[in-house]
Amino acid sequence: MKIINLNIGKKIYLATPLLIIIFTLSLLALYGQYRDNLYEGRHRELTVAIETAWGTVDY
Repeated sequence: MKIINLNIGKKIYLATPLLIIIFTLSLLALYGQYRDNLYEGRHRELTVAIETAWGTVDY
């Protein structure tokens, strides 16, 4: 069974799961990057707050 010999309906039927998998994997990759950036931002905020507090105590 060659893909070239299939009619358009069967080609669409075969391509749909592939597109869903690609879309899902790309969303998972973007979510991972977003989550890492969010954690890094929270860590920076905490670090700045602690440094500010220590600067005030040292003053």
